[in-house]
Amino acid sequence: MIKKKLKNDVMIVHYSDFDLIIYDNKSLKIRITNEEFKNVYSLLKQGTSLMELTSLYPTEDVKVLWESLLKIGALIEEWENSYENTIYEKQLYYLESLAQSPIHLQQTLSAKCVAIIGVGGVGSVILEQLIRFGIQNYILIDDDEVQIHNLNRQYIYTLKDVGFSKVDVCFTKIKEFHPHGQVSIFKKRIKNQDDLSKIFVKSIPDLVINAADEPHNLNQEVLKVCIEYQVPFLTGSVGISSGRVGPFIDQPTDMSNYLDYLESVQLPKNIKTIKPILGSLGSSNCIISTLIAYDAIRFLLKKQPNSFNKILHVDFNNLPFKTTLINKVEEEIFKNEN
Repeated sequence: MIKKKLKNDVMIVHYSDFDLIIYDNKSLKIRITNEEFKNVYSLLKQGTSLMELTSLYPTEDVKVLWESLLKIGALIEEWENSYENTIYEKQLYYLESLAQSPIHLQQTLSAKCVAIIGVGGVGSVILEQLIRFGIQNYILIDDDEVQIHNLNRQYIYTLKDVGFSKVDVCFTKIKEFHPHGQVSIFKKRIKNQDDLSKIFVKSIPDLVINAADEPHNLNQEVLKVCIEYQVPFLTGSVGISSGRVGPFIDQPTDMSNYLDYLESVQLPKNIKTIKPILGSLGSSNCIISTLIAYDAIRFLLKKQPNSFNKILHVDFNNLPFKTTLINKVEEEIFKNEN
């Protein structure tokens, strides 16, 4: 007999003559005719079946309640949280809103591998969130060392890390949470397609996140490799007063089209580099990095990312979002590159 229980985020409000059940922006008004009927909620929270409920409370109200809860998706098959007393314990209750088996979703995440190019102001914040979400396997690429003047926005590092290689420090951080995770680090600067392609020859990730700010055409070079190995691509950047998330692209044809566009608006050949901005706030970095990490998680959980085939432009002063589809993207996407 399969038992079901109320999902964790179902809210029940008791009024004098009815109960209001709220879940996922949907609500049910259940009129109560029997005071004992309220004990049904206790059984639903623990896990029960319609057969068990109707044997204890043989009223039409029980059947109506059960069918109504099923209709709005408020019931889930009974499951035991095998992650109690771990950092994922509470997270499982979020995952149950995405699938009937949150344990399976957590296990799926632990097997995924994410490549992050650049673990600075954006990449390091993304990495820390992915680590705590349960992703254990990484390919990290960065040639820089931890510098004290960047600690205002690179929260994964501390004063004791200053002067050490960023990827070395990140390796240690990952292993603290995931001792058995497979982590490959590369102390190098990706300049072209060949630099990255040589890395992926040995191990192909499930997702590539470009969080580096140099060279100015890095997105194009990364896209070429993503097309070559058919790996989904995600990027984003932060400026002084605005930033952008995306695009997330997972189809080689869409990547090729976007690559063609980027190369068609390539900067003049006499411009070799674009100097990154020198100052940004940790809070604004976190806004963009969190949105990128959230999209990465959605993809790995087989949900469509918010930046799927589009760019989300974020104004930090007012926090409005402007969306640009990649098939209609304009040159303004370069304004906030850093």
